[in-house]
Amino acid sequence: MKDVLSPAGNARTYRQFAHYCHNLTLLFPDITLEESARYYAQTMALQQPKPFDPDEIDTVLISRIQAITSNYQNRSCIWIAFHTGPYPILAHLLHHCDGTPLTILMSAQAYTDYRRVYIDRRLNLQNIDMINVQQPSAIWSIHRALRKGRQLLAFIDGNMGLTANSRNRLSVSFGEHQWQIRTALPHLAHQYGIPLVPLYLVHTPWDALTCFSGCAYCPSGMNRTDFANLSLQSICGDFVKQLPSDTANWKGWLFVHHDVIRSGIEQSYSTKVADLLPYPTTKKHYVMSRISGRLTEVDLSYSQQNSGFVDNLSKIYR
Repeated sequence: MKDVLSPAGNARTYRQFAHYCHNLTLLFPDITLEESARYYAQTMALQQPKPFDPDEIDTVLISRIQAITSNYQNRSCIWIAFHTGPYPILAHLLHHCDGTPLTILMSAQAYTDYRRVYIDRRLNLQNIDMINVQQPSAIWSIHRALRKGRQLLAFIDGNMGLTANSRNRLSVSFGEHQWQIRTALPHLAHQYGIPLVPLYLVHTPWDALTCFSGCAYCPSGMNRTDFANLSLQSICGDFVKQLPSDTANWKGWLFVHHDVIRSGIEQSYSTKVADLLPYPTTKKHYVMSRISGRLTEVDLSYSQQNSGFVDNLSKIYR
């Protein structure tokens, strides 16, 4: 890890680390740079892509997923997941244990990254298909999938792309701030009368994989707005409550700032060297405040002569 975040490291890694540290402070305002760096290293290690091999999956994990999916075999539902643990294999596990036709909702980047994996004939995933949610026709493809009785798998903490309208978002407390969650999925569940089922794939402290499900939310007897509020506040609110004890499992620390409305941090802008992280772009040099997320442009000589913030990163991994 020292090489990844050394002065010779690439610009994208610096920016990624800066966002990760800033997002941690949104929920944990007293966290130190050293603690943030340790979590970053753990998160990156847990997120390393691994090919799915059913022969290598723990039988206890398979049994847990089979117990969860047994209530939804051969019927439609919407699985609500988060970017935790080795999340790309969650679709493989559902397919392996259930076999019910499954449609995965993906951002454009994820669609590009994982499409070859999911269409690999050697894995025999004929019941899995994917929808790029950033395509203009995505919502119609989702409706077609649900009308056919397919199950949906969606990572609700990522780029859902189903609507950019702020009126179709719900605010969930994220420390002192507000996390904006799109309401399209509970609206779809309400329209088709199918349950929303939260599903979590995480690494345990002893480095084993486990999967568990939360309470399923059924729309019967509720109007659309009340159902969306109840289900998302419960699912996402419970997830946030678990983060202090399961911090490193979540990849969302890299991108949650896109959906968080910050409260009262502009006045707390820090100029301490330990709170200024390098944020280089192709043509300019910046530092990002770990506390406020604000960027300040610096010249190259400043970056070279006053490189304490780079040194702080390097020392963490020595």
